[in-house]
Amino acid sequence: MELTKIAFISLIFALILASGCAISLWEPNLPANQTQQPTQANTGQPTSLYITSEPSSANVYINRGFRGVTPLTIPSIAPGTVELWVTTGTQENMTNITIAANQITSIHVPLVGIQPMNQQTQAPPATPGTGGLELNSTPTDAFVYIDGVYMGRTPLTIRGLIPGGHELKVSSSNYLEFKTTVLIEADKTQAFSPTLDLKGTFSTLKIDTNPSNADVWLNGSFQGMTPLQKIYPGNNKFRVQLQKPGYVTYTTNRSTTEGQTTDMYYSFIPTNGKAVFILKSTPEGADIYVSEDSTLGTVQPQQTPAMLFLTPPREGHVGVNEYTITLKKEGYQNCVAYLYAYSNTQRTVYLKLTSINEPLIPANYINSCVAGYDTGIVE
Repeated sequence: MELTKIAFISLIFALILASGCAISLWEPNLPANQTQQPTQANTGQPTSLYITSEPSSANVYINRGFRGVTPLTIPSIAPGTVELWVTTGTQENMTNITIAANQITSIHVPLVGIQPMNQQTQAPPATPGTGGLELNSTPTDAFVYIDGVYMGRTPLTIRGLIPGGHELKVSSSNYLEFKTTVLIEADKTQAFSPTLDLKGTFSTLKIDTNPSNADVWLNGSFQGMTPLQKIYPGNNKFRVQLQKPGYVTYTTNRSTTEGQTTDMYYSFIPTNGKAVFILKSTPEGADIYVSEDSTLGTVQPQQTPAMLFLTPPREGHVGVNEYTITLKKEGYQNCVAYLYAYSNTQRTVYLKLTSINEPLIPANYINSCVAGYDTGIVE
């Protein structure tokens, strides 16, 4: 009788192997960042994923999309690396796993308790020469990623970050994802408190620069460093200013439309230690002459509007260099203005030309021009 049972079991096992099924065995406490490959691969069978958890009955998300409850088999899944998040609401585990083609990939996920919302996550000791982030968010209990790696939930202190630019991403259910670049400094922990926007009808403004890590100001308020993405409800208008030491500051106007993304890209112009003048005139198209004295000087290859790079004081000179700028346009009187060049400074100069038939008003006009000054480049 025993021999008959053994023979029957052996026959069943042989039939399973003959059918091309792959059998995967895993340890019940296998860490979530490891996958157990099947003992046999069959290129004819579909790619699938089998997930268990401790405790069971946990929600499974693949690349933030809900797929079911553990224990769970996901058939016909695309091979490659995916983000796996398993959670019960009070316990969770998140990791990246690699799904092999034409195999059954099995994984057991032990869950850990989620940090209470009113307690800050205990950070490990700081490593000398590295920096850190102290993160709070609105709402709290939001997911935090640094350079695409899941770090935990807010409030959260992260240490041991290599100095330089890092991509910070903060996300939460029913809220739009927040993404920006943070600049980490050695032996410093900086505070950052992003506010996430509720999902609805929003518009998006994306700003990038070359080089990156430039300061971004929107309507006079500092927003972060490039590359930067901001999401706002409805339609919006912004005064955008981009600043980076050693480069010409850029100022422009941008608007966003609900349901759409406005992309903005700017390549900075280096100052190379010179004074930068953005020269504009009304009307445009005036010839530009530049001189270091009271003479007419040399005509420039461009007409207004134009950007001038003027050399600051040279060795042996006292104070600043004074330049004479003359604008000439047919039908208008010559317009003369005096510019003072300081190293690594930037000004926008507005000049209104006077018609040859219009009399001059000394109180309002300077050498046949109405002059005005501002900072930044206005697009």
